[in-house]
Amino acid sequence: SNTYARLEIDYIRKNFKLTIPASLSPSGVENIVYTDEGNVFSFYYTDTDGDSLNAYEIHTTAWHVFWTSIEPIGASQAIDTTVFHTFEPDTFLMDSIYEWQVRTYDGALWSDWSSVSLFKTNTEPNTPIPHPN
Repeated sequence: SNTYARLEIDYIRKNFKLTIPASLSPSGVENIVYTDEGNVFSFYYTDTDGDSLNAYEIHTTAWHVFWTSIEPIGASQAIDTTVFHTFEPDTFLMDSIYEWQVRTYDGALWSDWSSVSLFKTNTEPNTPIPHPN
């Protein structure tokens, strides 16, 4: 009688650490203007092993107060893409300087935090005073 050995191999997929997000905008003490639609921020995402983006986390600091926002992606975003995030119009105080950075998540690993970028908020535009006739 022949005896057979059964060999089972479990495939373990190596997940490489994500590339640090780059090309943050706004950046470099740019003025962002208050709008009713909110303020759009963007960053570039890529993953060396081809995983799509599942979530990202934005960390913002001003006046020694900080907050973090984790944003799940409804449908995974493709690799090698620019991601846009809109903050509500009342998120930031007028005439202030902020620091912000972002990290990304591919469903298994978080990237390192991006470099810190700065931006400055404008003051709200003044309402014009009508001229007397």
